[in-house]
Amino acid sequence: MKLILKIAFGVFLGSIAAYVALNTPGWMRQSREEKARHEIEVREAENSQKLSHLWPILKTMTPEMLLSRCGKPATDHGDFGYYNDPTEDRFITYQKGELTLSVDFRRPKGGKWAFEGIGTAVNTPADQIPMTDDITLVGTDIIGFTCLDTVLIEKNR
Repeated sequence: MKLILKIAFGVFLGSIAAYVALNTPGWMRQSREEKARHEIEVREAENSQKLSHLWPILKTMTPEMLLSRCGKPATDHGDFGYYNDPTEDRFITYQKGELTLSVDFRRPKGGKWAFEGIGTAVNTPADQIPMTDDITLVGTDIIGFTCLDTVLIEKNR
């Protein structure tokens, strides 16, 4: 009887050891993925917190304000709509190394300019940068443009 219990106990411990040995790589991979996902979430939350105060300021920005602070852009062109389109668009692009910042403004013909969207990209032609009206999607790339920081800081005073 003692021998049977020893064998049963050995089989039980062996099966636990095999289970742990087979599942350890999966558990480690899952742990790394969860850690990476958590780090991304923390970074996004920090970026959102850093940028959240900038959004109301960006919404009130005009092309003239942007040009006066940031100087001559890489490109500045307008799209004055189609035959019956009553709006005008203005796209201003700044280049800093490989990073491109594109800002879009819109106004009704003869009206006041309003901020429409912003986008940043690396090694992307200005006309292919995805634009957004959600600053958290732009991320901290916008902070790299110090002239824009100046506009935002002075406007915030």
